[in-house]
Amino acid sequence: MHFYVSEQTNVLFSYSIRPQIVNSQLVAFLEGSGTDSRSRRLKDVWQFDDDEIEHTNDFIQWMFPLTEASGSNFSAPTLLASEVDLIRSSAECQQNLETSASWILAFFKRSEEVARFTNHNHLRVTRIIKSLRLLHSDQMADQFKQDVLAIIQERQACINPVNVAFWLES
Repeated sequence: MHFYVSEQTNVLFSYSIRPQIVNSQLVAFLEGSGTDSRSRRLKDVWQFDDDEIEHTNDFIQWMFPLTEASGSNFSAPTLLASEVDLIRSSAECQQNLETSASWILAFFKRSEEVARFTNHNHLRVTRIIKSLRLLHSDQMADQFKQDVLAIIQERQACINPVNVAFWLES
């Protein structure tokens, strides 16, 4: 038996099998031709303003998916091994991962939230690093990590060392 807490209701749920997005809906989303579970295309998410980026918590799992289940979004897709291979071999997915990483990094540069001691954006950073390493390259993941650490250093922010340790281990 597994458990999760709904972000919307703060209610504890249990489940035995986690739903999977099948038929490569996730791959189509990353290629820019498909939609997420809320009928948004990747280009729609890239149009979010800063308030939407900060307060919408269901896009990041689509933009930077993982093979492990999300602990904060029960409806988030979980990558299948076959999807990892498709994404790694798709030029469109690779380009869109790069664009998405640049897009969210630009948000982190504008926002004060990532420089707080602890913040939900720290979980996003960990996810992004892991996803880039899995789906793009070690180089891209390491560059993203260094860019985020540079933002923190530039602002002379005090970040929870546990969160930074997750980034360094990712």
